[in-house]
Amino acid sequence: MSRVDEKILPSRVEERLRAAYRQRFGLVPRVVSPRGCITRGAKGAEAHPGNMLSRARRDALWEGVRWGEPHIFFLAPGVVSWMVPLVDGDVVLGGVSGGEIRPAEDPFDARPVSAYLQQAGWSRNQSARFLAGLPVWPADRSGEAARALYELIYSFAPWVPRLLVRNRENARQQRQIAEAIQARKEGAARVSRAAEERKLLALIRVGDRNGARGVLNDALADMFLRSPRPAVLRARAIELMGYLVRAAVEDSPVLEPLLERPQG
Repeated sequence: MSRVDEKILPSRVEERLRAAYRQRFGLVPRVVSPRGCITRGAKGAEAHPGNMLSRARRDALWEGVRWGEPHIFFLAPGVVSWMVPLVDGDVVLGGVSGGEIRPAEDPFDARPVSAYLQQAGWSRNQSARFLAGLPVWPADRSGEAARALYELIYSFAPWVPRLLVRNRENARQQRQIAEAIQARKEGAARVSRAAEERKLLALIRVGDRNGARGVLNDALADMFLRSPRPAVLRARAIELMGYLVRAAVEDSPVLEPLLERPQG
């Protein structure tokens, strides 16, 4: 195992990384092979690439490569970990796991977690010791530790992670494009809603009750389709009611039946 580890991360770099990271966060970083296996100190079956925990780490490693940055993930139910890809140029050498924690914001039940770890090949005692020693962190500290681990690795290791830099830039551009498309869609939707509201007011003012009800029904349907969150629905309904009330009070009492509650 140590020979494999030596090929992934030089011992002197690992020692510096381990000391600096542990001093700051109290956790021990561990080197992971490209297939997700812990290369030193793995617990029995966990050293096998087909193991559930190895697969979780492998997937996290390649997600990190895909996005060009550390990847935070659930190693087991209620157990959070993070992975930094080790990349030299365009070559993926492996990764570094930053440790495991329990999120302070989430409820935690040790029984299903212990059962999951035992299914992954750990003994009951190993699972119990692991869960008893899990630190409890607020959610934002995991991100802080992941970013710090990335910075430490590439300040100590003699590598330039060109692949990560390129993938991170590509991901940034993709997010910008997606946000621009979404903004255009939302802008078009706002224009469409404004046009429908003007049409509704015009129909109300000329006394076309059936036409106004049809447009109102369409507006309500659009609200429910586009705004599934109750708070947004309430805000849109209040806004729409404001249009109706304004039309009623500004023009004629003849329009008031449009605001009456339906009898049924």
